[in-house]
Amino acid sequence: MDLSASPSEPTPSGASASLAAQLALWSQAGLPLHEMLRALGEEHRGRARSAIEALALEVEEGRTLQEALQQTAARFPYSLRRTLRTAADAGGDLTAVLPALSTQLASERRLRSRLLAVLSYPALVFTVLTALSLFLCQVVTPEFERMFEDFELNLPRMTEFFIDFSKAAPAAIGLGFAAIALFVLLAAAPWSSVFAHRLLGALPLIGPLWVNEGHAMLARLLAAHTAARAPVADALRCSAAGLIDRNLAAATVRAASRCQDGAGLGDALSESVHFDRELAGRAREGELNGDLPEAMEELASAYSGRAQRQLDYLALTLPPLTAMIVFGFLFLFAVSLFLPLVKLIEGLT
Repeated sequence: MDLSASPSEPTPSGASASLAAQLALWSQAGLPLHEMLRALGEEHRGRARSAIEALALEVEEGRTLQEALQQTAARFPYSLRRTLRTAADAGGDLTAVLPALSTQLASERRLRSRLLAVLSYPALVFTVLTALSLFLCQVVTPEFERMFEDFELNLPRMTEFFIDFSKAAPAAIGLGFAAIALFVLLAAAPWSSVFAHRLLGALPLIGPLWVNEGHAMLARLLAAHTAARAPVADALRCSAAGLIDRNLAAATVRAASRCQDGAGLGDALSESVHFDRELAGRAREGELNGDLPEAMEELASAYSGRAQRQLDYLALTLPPLTAMIVFGFLFLFAVSLFLPLVKLIEGLT
């Protein structure tokens, strides 16, 4: 990439150089930090963009990056603000860390948008199915049940099951929506988010995506903080502050305590079941070879690739799986109601 490129003109989306590499080149070329921050802000939108622009203005007025952060921290999104404050308190080089945080923020935004797009179709279909099920259970099934009683029919077990299901369905659907609402509240509350995020990581289909993206964020932040020469324990604490997955963050803080007591990074990570074995192994290799930042950055790319493949898998499997569940349910429901009538007609003939 041309070093003479203006920082006010971000790299096009098709360019091979990442934003972090672009900022590094600008820094080597001696470009002012406030101009690099403005270019960083142009890569984002909404609250993050206005916060980064405010940070750039404070730096342009002569404040250090740490001082500027104190003035503008409240304007940053919560996870980014927490990470920057933790890094500043630990004495980390925020100039080196900012590109990784920007990459993380952009990755979160892309993943969230893609995941919402993937889940919107199943959510819409299941909403329609819920409304249809309530109609069938409250209006259609009682009519068939009275008809069966009038003819004194011996009902098949499948028919009895769906009649009982129809009576319990409204309460079950209500409990289901209440459970979803409770989970969302638990995930948002600081005191319960660790448990909720641990449960989210254990879910089928969604769980592997959550785990891989969380490990990608952790590896990316570790790469940035260790590249800034932060001690390993401080790098772990700063990385934990920026993680969305609070279960992984809690495990990272515990690993930081082990490193503070003298354990190596690889050993500290391998002692917890919450870390992927590959992360611990690559961390151990990086410490031995003296290339820990490079090893973590490479591993972050690998985890991001896995998360993307998992998202592609969800996009391919969820629509047909949803259709199979819906049509299967409606087919069995219809068969269970009409089967006694078919037997009645056969008996009359």
